[in-house]
Amino acid sequence: MRTLLLLSFVACGGSEPGDSGSDATDPRFDTVNWPSEFGGDRPATVHTPANYDGTSELPVILMLHGYGFAGEIQDLVFQFAQRVDDSEFILIIPEGTTDPGGAQFWNATQACCNFYGSDVDDVGYLMGLLDEVEASLPVDADRISVVGHSNGGFMTYRLACEHSERFAGVASLAGMNTLDEAGCDASTPLSVLQIHGVQDETIPYEGDVYMPSAERSVEVWADKASCNGTQVGDSADYLANISGSDTRKQSWQGCQEGVQAELWTIEGGGHIPGFTETFRDDLTGWLLARSR
Repeated sequence: MRTLLLLSFVACGGSEPGDSGSDATDPRFDTVNWPSEFGGDRPATVHTPANYDGTSELPVILMLHGYGFAGEIQDLVFQFAQRVDDSEFILIIPEGTTDPGGAQFWNATQACCNFYGSDVDDVGYLMGLLDEVEASLPVDADRISVVGHSNGGFMTYRLACEHSERFAGVASLAGMNTLDEAGCDASTPLSVLQIHGVQDETIPYEGDVYMPSAERSVEVWADKASCNGTQVGDSADYLANISGSDTRKQSWQGCQEGVQAELWTIEGGGHIPGFTETFRDDLTGWLLARSR
């Protein structure tokens, strides 16, 4: 795995990515000349596969940390970085800005978690960061997914609402969609996965006056994709501290072609679950299987 440090705040509307295909003259395919740093003051880490052969565009996972976390600490939960080589994708790990107490956060929705009224444009930062990575690395623009935990999950849904045309899929662990459904003006249906522990005392599974429930968070997106009902699928063993199956998988049926809407309900799971490797493999696989 190669790790590139990006130090960047990039405005929206940056450089356009190159044409698709394996063009030997395209600098994005030349690993020797990949940039290691970009100017600016918002750090992000980019992991690329060490065994990249320079001939094909790669899918992207953009991972957003939770409130008070740093990006690399968040990856201890998901462990995407150690899967970059085998699964061959680009992993982008940006950092939020800090509140007065020094905790990193994303300016996501009214529910979470801009507690001090910052006017930081995190949407602009993240979309600009994607522009910069696409212009510099061999990105498959049809296979960009974003995943977040807690505050990062709320930010994931905000990106989906405002830039659905950019993403193939979004996944949220313990972070909800906006309560203002009318304000979520997504122009393009996309795949959505909500992962939530029933015992989460920080972001309640059933929602509250500030946020919808875990199920409603997915249902809104299922409606956008013309899905027509749910089906309970196989259960899974995703918690390391509980033996046997602990996660119920619910999926919406009849969705627009290529779109999936799913809810993984973790019985006994709290806000920061201790996951099995099976969960991490399945989540990585779900994200990489998405395509626009």
